[in-house]
Amino acid sequence: MDFDSLIALVNNAALLLALGILYDTIAYRPGREGSLIYPRVITGVVLGGIGIAIMLNPWNFGQGVVFDTRSVLLCTAGFFFGAIPTVVAVLMTGAFRLFTGGAGTWTGVAVIVTSGAIGLAWRSLRRSRKADPALVELYLLGLVVHAAMLAWMLTLPWRIAFDVLSKIALPVMLIYPPATAILGKLMVNRETRRFAEATLRESEEKFRNIFMRHSAIQLIIDPDTGTIVDANEAAEQFYGWPITRLRRMNISEINTLLPDDVKAEMAKARSLQRFHFEFKHRLASGAIRDVEVYSGKIRAEGREFLHSIIHDITDRKQAEKTLREKEYFLSRVVQTTPDGFWIVDTQGRLVDVNNAYCAMSGYSRGDLIGTHITDLDAVETPEETAVRVQRVIASGSEILETCHRRKDGSVFPVSMSTTFLNEPSDQFVCFIRDLSARLDAEKQLMESHDLLSNLAGQVPGVIYQYRLYPDGRSAFPYASPGMKDIYEVTPDEVREDATPVFGRLHPEDSDRVSAAIWESARTLQTFYCEFRVILPRQGLRWRWSQAQPQRMTDGGTLWHGVISDITDRKRAELQSRQFSDIIDKSLNEIFIFDSQTLNFRYANRGALKNLQYTLDQMRSLTPVDLKPDFTESQFRNFILPLLLDQKESLTFETVHQRADGSTYPVEVHLQLIDSESDRVFLAVIYDIASRKQAEKEKNKLQAQLLQAQKMESIGRLAGGVAHDFNNMLSVILGHPEVALEKLIPADFLHVE
Repeated sequence: MDFDSLIALVNNAALLLALGILYDTIAYRPGREGSLIYPRVITGVVLGGIGIAIMLNPWNFGQGVVFDTRSVLLCTAGFFFGAIPTVVAVLMTGAFRLFTGGAGTWTGVAVIVTSGAIGLAWRSLRRSRKADPALVELYLLGLVVHAAMLAWMLTLPWRIAFDVLSKIALPVMLIYPPATAILGKLMVNRETRRFAEATLRESEEKFRNIFMRHSAIQLIIDPDTGTIVDANEAAEQFYGWPITRLRRMNISEINTLLPDDVKAEMAKARSLQRFHFEFKHRLASGAIRDVEVYSGKIRAEGREFLHSIIHDITDRKQAEKTLREKEYFLSRVVQTTPDGFWIVDTQGRLVDVNNAYCAMSGYSRGDLIGTHITDLDAVETPEETAVRVQRVIASGSEILETCHRRKDGSVFPVSMSTTFLNEPSDQFVCFIRDLSARLDAEKQLMESHDLLSNLAGQVPGVIYQYRLYPDGRSAFPYASPGMKDIYEVTPDEVREDATPVFGRLHPEDSDRVSAAIWESARTLQTFYCEFRVILPRQGLRWRWSQAQPQRMTDGGTLWHGVISDITDRKRAELQSRQFSDIIDKSLNEIFIFDSQTLNFRYANRGALKNLQYTLDQMRSLTPVDLKPDFTESQFRNFILPLLLDQKESLTFETVHQRADGSTYPVEVHLQLIDSESDRVFLAVIYDIASRKQAEKEKNKLQAQLLQAQKMESIGRLAGGVAHDFNNMLSVILGHPEVALEKLIPADFLHVE
């Protein structure tokens, strides 16, 4: 093979690679196996066009024998693009080869068909393999295809075949397989990039959805200005402002700290000095909530932002405050209670005692620390005490009555409540009460009970204790006088049996209330329920109850709670829902739109039906989109008196344009609703098409009546004029006749 021939083959391969690079540059995406036929046929046409372009720049061997890189293109097409594109490309290039003619025509067609078939067969054989083809595999494909191409040269006349093979065999096997591998690698790289781009888009969409729809409140904040760049749906629900409004707000409008303090805290988050904060945030309603903020630095679009995840900890803060108050209260109780107090280790020796027990027993604190409880108990033997210790460890707590021995040897009765705490240090906590003062204590308890009853009697609703026994029985051990109003039963009637109360429950709510009670008993979570009762005197009423459960030593559960009458609130809620329903079902069009952006926030059912829009579509429109008579500037100037409080309302007539382009006349009643947190316009629209038609008919009839009256007047005028002319003509005609009678017949004035 001479140098010119080699250059021709190299140029042909370079043209193929250039066309492959061009094909890759325009990002043409091959059709998948299951896609529609039309795009795959188009792909085949593009491939066929590339093949014909290659065949227009061949190396002409003479005697009708030409060589080019169509075999590279067609085997690559079969391997990457599938059957339909390859068949189309084979038909186009085969037809073109038949058109060019020559001694090697049928050999060339055979090479075309064989190249495409090998590519398709190779594709089919590796279908189960998920990995992309390596460069070596693509090179092997090129070797097989072009070995087959050289084999087809044997179909030429022997002299031509020998001459052709002797000159092109080595160059073809040196150039064409690498060209096949390189072109295939271009296609693999293109598909890899496309897959990576699709994966990136899917990942971005996934994380966008995670951000927007996550139940946690999330904000993206510009640390330089404090502007809220983005907020999710949970933030919209929590703060009460729409997301569009939040994106226009500054974090200092929400955070109750001073602006400079807010900037200082953001700087700490930005510099990673802190990532956890506790603030007070302001809601759209004006309420202040305690929040816990986890804030971290992120980068987007070449800038730094703060990604803040916010948790409402108002309830937790209140619970912590209550817990601190309880802890302080309990510590004060331990220090000031008249009952004795022990802390005992698992060996039965005292670790700590309070002053009350020292006074009770006559021992000093130093005497008691380290003393074994058997030295103080005057009833139990050491063996019985050891058994009781193990029993308390197993059960967790126990209450017993025994006798203790004072320092002077005297014995006094006590009631002892013992609880085993395995955290943090496996100790017993014991409260000891001197029962010799029981009568005084009972008297004080009765007085306290009377005071509590008097106070409870002044509280709306009922304060109660509700007890659920292990065997399923229930009762109200204590209920304030409000029980009579809440259930129309007396406290005495339900002190031993709660059945009368459950008999008052509405049949549709009875099972739900019972299930809530059992669930609260199982989990020891706060009982909270709204339910209906049917009372003999008051009829149907709504009740609300909240109670805190505690486990009793017998395995039962005792709740302390309140029940209130919420009938008025429920009626108000029902009236509100009914009012909303009335507005929504009104045949008139009713709109609410933003006073700044003019975007619709609400449109009732009548408006949506008449305008032929959905509510989502309406939220992207403004009144100007419905009123072709107005431009936006004209409309803003028109409503300016309302914004400046110069007028309370505006009433005017205009036309509305439906989604299909048709229009109809309307009468608009527009009012600005100004609340503490927002300003919106309320528009009530009357369709006056019928009224306008009636007015048009009325005006037409009036015009016809006026025309008839005019014609009648003209007729009367014409009759009078004719009568007057007739009278004058009679006189005029009468005088000549008299004159003629006075003339002689021969006078020339006579006319025969």
